[in-house]
Order: sequence, then C-alpha cells, then structure tokens
Amino acid sequence: MTESAHQLRKCGGTVAYLAEFTIYGLAGRSPPVHRVLDRHVNVFWGLNGTGKTSLLKILNSALTNQVSILRRVPFERAEVLFWSGDGQVKIMRTIVHESIDFEESADPFEDSGSQAT
Repeated sequence: MTESAHQLRKCGGTVAYLAEFTIYGLAGRSPPVHRVLDRHVNVFWGLNGTGKTSLLKILNSALTNQVSILRRVPFERAEVLFWSGDGQVKIMRTIVHESIDFEESADPFEDSGSQAT
C-alpha cells in the first residue's frame, strides 16, 4: 500500500470520496472525459458502448489498486482525485494503461502524493 493510501486510512475513520476524474481515450474518444463529482450522488447514463462500465472499472481500480479489471478497458490514461472524508488529505492517482503489466501485476499507479489542506 502506498504512503498516500495509508494516510487516507488514518483519517479518523472517515470515508474517502471521489472528487473528480479525467480519462483520456475512454472508449476511443478523442477529447478527454472530465467530471467534477458531487460528494453524495452521481448518475452516469448513456447509450450502450459509450463507456459507462469502463468508467466505473477505472474508478474502482483507482480506489482498490486492482489492475486485473482493466485488462480489456479501452482507455489511454486516467487521473482520479479523491479526498479523505474529513477533507484533510488529497490523493491524485494516475493510471497509464500501456504501463500495466497484467502478467507481472506491476503497479501502474502513480500517486502524486497527498496534500493536507
């Protein structure tokens, strides 16, 4: 577990939450998909094949460090920002699809570290 992940876990039992994300090349899209999320409820809708499931797999992988679920997900790079529940620790996680070694289970995550507010 990375140092920043340890810091999130030590935040007084509060639950971390996703704040925003940017995904490059999601489902073959040219412009990046960027959204700032509401802390409580978010709804993703769209036609079949537009990347809803891929988006959720990327977000799940960023939070859980499970890269195996990204094997067939069509994207180039993802940046996911999340905060500790108390708002004291910020983590920016970057996942680069081409750097994932599914055979070796290498860590494709690049944490930009944490910042206290």
